[in-house]
Parts: sequence; C-alpha cells; structure tokens
Amino acid sequence: LFPDGGRDRFAGKLVLPIRDASGEPRGFGSRAVLHHVAGPKYVNSPTTPIFSKGASLFGLDVAKDAVARRDEALLVEGYFDVLALHDVGVDNAVGVLGVGVTPRQLETAARFSPSRRVVLALDGDAAGDAAIQRLCRDVFPKLADEAGVD
Repeated sequence: LFPDGGRDRFAGKLVLPIRDASGEPRGFGSRAVLHHVAGPKYVNSPTTPIFSKGASLFGLDVAKDAVARRDEALLVEGYFDVLALHDVGVDNAVGVLGVGVTPRQLETAARFSPSRRVVLALDGDAAGDAAIQRLCRDVFPKLADEAGVD
C-alpha cells in the first residue's frame, strides 16, 4: 500500500482520479492544500503498467465529446486549470499533468478532434516557457517530419 517506505505519498493533499478516455481510473494526482505539508506541491501516482504521467491527460474522459464538437483540444498544465475552465464552460480543456508535454499526449488529444487541432495554453511562467521551448526543439520537428510537413 505504501511503496515509499511506509509513507503515504498523498498525505495532506487533495487527491483526484486520473482516468483514461473511457473513464477507467488509471492513477491519481494530488496537490498540497496545507502550507505546512512537507514535500512537493504536486504528486502523481508512480508509473505502473496502467499509468504513465506522460501518456495521460487529466479530464479527457469528460472533455472528449466537447473536443470533437469544438474540433479542438485545449491543453493546459494541470488539474485545477482543467476544473476552472470546465466550470466556466470551456469544456474541451484537458490537463497534461505538469509542463512536460509529450508527443503521446499531443497525439491522444488530437485523436478526438476531427481536424486533429490541439491548442496549448501553458502558464506564462519560467516552467511554461521552458516547456514550449522543449516542444519547439524536440517534439514539433519530429511530428512535422512524421506528417511530411516542412
């Protein structure tokens, strides 16, 4: 039950289920809600045969129909971004569980949009800027080559 040497990795954190596109739970994500809780602010389930942070999108199970209807997936950084956007009617938002956007996440999001349109809306902080730089350097050229785009 406690793979971290008997420590509850989610202690003192708000825990949210991370589901696949069909709604099946695959892992959990959490955010510290108390200022005195030691450790990282955000914690996800460890990688397992059924959960990988880099292959998962938070909220996809509830957003996939809106992504198809709007013909656009809006990728944001985290759980609370998704929840806040859905609360105000932006129901095509899905979260990448941090700023490390992966090709697999982009492909998964694109799969639900008829024209495969994906819009990134990452935070304007240093981490968000670094994520965009990594995408431009490492991911977009590879995707363009695979798609035959110059």
